[in-house]
Amino acid sequence: MLEEVLVTGTKRVESASDVPLSVTALSGEKLRNAGIQNLTEMSDFAPNFKLIDTGLQPLIYMRGLGSGGTNQGFELSVGIYSDDIHLGRPYQTQIAFLDVAQVEVLRGPQSIQFGKNSVAGAINISSAKPTEDFEALLTGSHIKPDDSYELTATVSGFLTDTFGARLAIKERIDDGFVYNLTQNRQEPQINTHAVRLYLINQPTDNLEIGLKLEHSVKHRNGAYTQIVDYGVLTEADARPKGLNETRDTNENEYADITNDGVALNISFSLGESSLVSVTGYSGYQNIEVLDGDASRLDSAGIDLAEDYDQFSQELRWLSPTGKTVEYILGLFYQQSEMHYEETASLNIRAGTLANPELPPLGVGGINLGSEAVLTPLVAADLYRDFGVEMNAVSAFGRATWHISDKWSATLGLRYVDESKKGFRDVQLFDGGTKDPVNPAIGAVFAQMAVEEHQLKGSRSVNSLMHLFTLENHWSDDLLIYFSWATGSKSGGFDARNNNDDTTPDGGGTNFEFDDEIANSLELGIKSSLLDGAAELNVAFYSVEFTDFQVAVFDGALGYFVTNGGEARTSGVEVDGRYLITDSLMLSGSLGYLDFEWLDYTDGPCYFGKEADGSRDGTCDFTGKRNQQTPEYSSSLALRYDGTINANLSWSATLDASYRSRHFLTGDLDPRGIQASHTKTNLRVALAGKAWEVALFGKNLTNELVGTVGSPAPLDTGGFLLSREKPRTYGLDFRYRFE
Repeated sequence: MLEEVLVTGTKRVESASDVPLSVTALSGEKLRNAGIQNLTEMSDFAPNFKLIDTGLQPLIYMRGLGSGGTNQGFELSVGIYSDDIHLGRPYQTQIAFLDVAQVEVLRGPQSIQFGKNSVAGAINISSAKPTEDFEALLTGSHIKPDDSYELTATVSGFLTDTFGARLAIKERIDDGFVYNLTQNRQEPQINTHAVRLYLINQPTDNLEIGLKLEHSVKHRNGAYTQIVDYGVLTEADARPKGLNETRDTNENEYADITNDGVALNISFSLGESSLVSVTGYSGYQNIEVLDGDASRLDSAGIDLAEDYDQFSQELRWLSPTGKTVEYILGLFYQQSEMHYEETASLNIRAGTLANPELPPLGVGGINLGSEAVLTPLVAADLYRDFGVEMNAVSAFGRATWHISDKWSATLGLRYVDESKKGFRDVQLFDGGTKDPVNPAIGAVFAQMAVEEHQLKGSRSVNSLMHLFTLENHWSDDLLIYFSWATGSKSGGFDARNNNDDTTPDGGGTNFEFDDEIANSLELGIKSSLLDGAAELNVAFYSVEFTDFQVAVFDGALGYFVTNGGEARTSGVEVDGRYLITDSLMLSGSLGYLDFEWLDYTDGPCYFGKEADGSRDGTCDFTGKRNQQTPEYSSSLALRYDGTINANLSWSATLDASYRSRHFLTGDLDPRGIQASHTKTNLRVALAGKAWEVALFGKNLTNELVGTVGSPAPLDTGGFLLSREKPRTYGLDFRYRFE
């Protein structure tokens, strides 16, 4: 029979086959056996889920819905939770994948269990806890051809009858896979140091106290982004064209990201009921230098710093299980503060102001393919100061009525009262100084929608979200369920606009953006087959979104945030496992995704696209797909476990993941289309009583896979893309000290 998979996404420990939602769960052992080392790699095995490592901030999409672009004012559409602590900012996720016990991908709005900002779904990560018996583990990897290393040491056990501890330390060095011609180095070079201490105290049979302390530092040299199509300036610069394994930047790009986290979990049993308290702190600091134009021209060098602090407190009361009515009641509070500063050193050249509507030759007497377009015109430093403070209080409850042996109904409600204060200050200085910019230079920047300004705002929103589920346990081996859920993603304030104009596209009009609302219907089937040797789960869903949050490139230097109208995403998710023999396991998943903009008439136009939207310079996206929405995604894995003798065993895992053709950029630029592709991985391991060594290969056919694209700032017609790693191979080892 198949091993039972337990999940905690409903705030109770339950079998995945009994949970009425679409969920993919992988234990720490299964992650290790599949060679999955981060959430990006895990997304290949969960249908309709995609996490993109851009080298800056991860972008996360579930069922076609994501954060819509990199903007410091955005919250994540897919909530990430580590040991019940919400990680709502992308940089908070840097430490999450250390010493993992289990990861659960929960699709669809998860607002009742997890609150706002899980409008598309949630990632529920559980850290490994102290083991009853002493154990020490040493695991490592050597990855070629980029000579990367990873080493993790873990010590765990109970020091007394009631007190246990687990310490995990991780060191990783990545030497990069893209060569920077000007910097003469492989990029991005990443050094990661992380440590986590998990303490548990069980002073009585009905009280457990868990304390998690974690710290990580990530240093990165270089970045991913490269120019793949010429603009006016890069045409004259004549650099290599197309997505490949080279880039060419004049800036010495780097980033230093420090993360700290504390989680205090207290569980107190009162008879058959229990009270759970979760207190958490999470914060990070990021200092970064970017080459904004991603070329060897000094058009846009960016220095930035971002600080974030978050405190949260949750109380949950859980009723006994096995009763006619089971319920969970809770209160939640969260306070956070984010501050972002940026200085962009901007050099405007003759070609920067070329009219994109004119033919490629003869703009103002300048041949666009000549060195004349590189003639400097004006220079200035753009200074941006942005900050947001947030307070949120919510009350929630969920009750399940077991009507009969076969029928159950669940009703959940969550009320949220959220307030935010935000500001944006943009100034222009003479290059390298704090002197006010010359008015003539300011007039040139005004042509690119860059103007000095100061904005402040406050907003207060009340939200009521609901969940209704009806379950039918047709038999011991078949569950049929229907759910209706709503979700909400917080609105906020736009960090990336460069003006305070009150026109429809102006940065003043669009400084504040509204909550994003989701209304979801799901019909699912969970079945056990072949006397428990196989399982098959199917979920049909349809989600409608209103006030969809999108970030639109303004064609020059900035982005502005809008609520993009209405959209619908619908489809089906299938996953299953089949234990063919005691030694051979087949598992797989399939996702079909149909995304359609129902009403979005003022979307961004890509270069060369004739504007046809409801406002000047915009395009009508109604009836079209969104970025990062492949119609089909699937995975298939075959694992064999064999025995050589009483002391030796071996295993082999072959897996493949497929994604169909999709857009990598929000303006649907055809230059940002990722072709359909299949990535294949193989891992073969030999194990003794206390050790294991494994050879592995990832992306064996060396598929060229892009991740995210955008227009090139200050380079009319230029286009940028990032890419995934090419083929890698190497050696894993693991040793257990007892």
